[in-house]
Amino acid sequence: MRDLVPFLSLAFLAFGDAHVALTFPEARFPPLDFLDTSRTHGPCGVPLPRRPHYTNLVAGSTYNFTWRMQYPHQGGYRIVLIDKEGQTIEELAPLNGMEFAGTDEPIAQSQNVRFTRACSQCTVIFERQALEWGQNYRFRSCADVNVLETMPGR
Repeated sequence: MRDLVPFLSLAFLAFGDAHVALTFPEARFPPLDFLDTSRTHGPCGVPLPRRPHYTNLVAGSTYNFTWRMQYPHQGGYRIVLIDKEGQTIEELAPLNGMEFAGTDEPIAQSQNVRFTRACSQCTVIFERQALEWGQNYRFRSCADVNVLETMPGR
């Protein structure tokens, strides 16, 4: 058993470093990057921590959202802002009425995002399709955010 632990640890690290995780805003803890829609539950795959870290952003400002992705899956991505009750506040990408952005850019790792509404204790959900594994198979990463009318102290 003692010999099996290092092997399993390496296998978990290799397996866990294969898909997507937000880098800005910072991904919800734990920032796992194998949170898929078939093995995990809820909109984020991990529950809201007891003491979440909220990134403060300002409505009306544009931000360059970034994520890490070690494997370019087929399909696109979408970014949505939800409130603490899980209701969609706004769809941040794509904006053109399509269901997913970036379908022609499988290695895209950033998206300019502009919030139009304030939202306290909200969550950004990033979903990345993996069409090679099924029409509804997706990886996701979440970030906890406060979208403020103005930044305090300014």
